[in-house]
Amino acid sequence: MKNIEVYGTGEECIWCVRCCELLDSMGEEYIYKNVREDEDAMTFITGLGLRSVPQVFIDGVLIGGYTELQKELS
Repeated sequence: MKNIEVYGTGEECIWCVRCCELLDSMGEEYIYKNVREDEDAMTFITGLGLRSVPQVFIDGVLIGGYTELQKELS
């Protein structure tokens, strides 16, 4: 099983929502981290120099956002 983590800002971010919907529709388990509510998640993302969400990691490797997740899962 893949270890999938999605970093986002919640329901106000349509691409964050779409990542979760895509993963749900494919039956993939994942961990969602809201960078506005989780200071450690924000520190992690900004420490990597990332300034936008969503950011998706599969098995600890950054794959990018929604478009890249779509490609990875197809």
